[in-house]
Amino acid sequence: MRPMSDLQRFVRGLVVGCFAFAALLGVVVLVVGRSIGETELRVLATTTTVGVESVAVLAYLAAARVGHPLPAAAGGAVSLVATGLVLWLVWGGEPTGDAVWNVLWTAVAVAVALAQVCLLLSATGGHVRDEALMLATFAATAVLTGLLVGPLWAAEGAGTFDGYGRVLGVVAILDVLGTVVVAATRRRPAVDAVRTSLSAESRRRLEDVARTRGVTPDQLVDDLLR
Repeated sequence: MRPMSDLQRFVRGLVVGCFAFAALLGVVVLVVGRSIGETELRVLATTTTVGVESVAVLAYLAAARVGHPLPAAAGGAVSLVATGLVLWLVWGGEPTGDAVWNVLWTAVAVAVALAQVCLLLSATGGHVRDEALMLATFAATAVLTGLLVGPLWAAEGAGTFDGYGRVLGVVAILDVLGTVVVAATRRRPAVDAVRTSLSAESRRRLEDVARTRGVTPDQLVDDLLR
């Protein structure tokens, strides 16, 4: 568990450092630059892109921290593809045909979907009242992503159908509703009751160990009891 915690801390520090550097460049451009030209706009677009990627990576790390490394790793990989393509386009890339744009928007849609899944997993911490509802929410997320991405890769005029907009809207509403309900009705972990019976010194030591491992006290106790 310790190597994974060290890796998470390293990635978290790298993300914060990269965004801080990009933000610094943006500030310098706005403060020092005499006028905002093409290069300045590219720097600002780069800062924004790195910032969005940083937020997404933090969401993926949150899921990995509570024991869900697979969606976190998948999200990180897909989001890097999207970020790389955006930066390539910002700095003068010239795509030929629609393939690059299709890959870009597909990567963005999948990365956002996985970020939503990771945030929900981290928010519940594995303590869900209704696992069927969570699975249904994940299914709605997958269907919504498919509905958004499908038309990009289908033959012209074949990506949509009668009532496509209505179906898309209904699935999107169900996706958001499921996410809110699952997060709002999560069970409080049993370790909360155990922790309240601990002495102040024991709670402090527990929190110190959890902090060094990059997890919450609840997750630390859950891992120790498995």
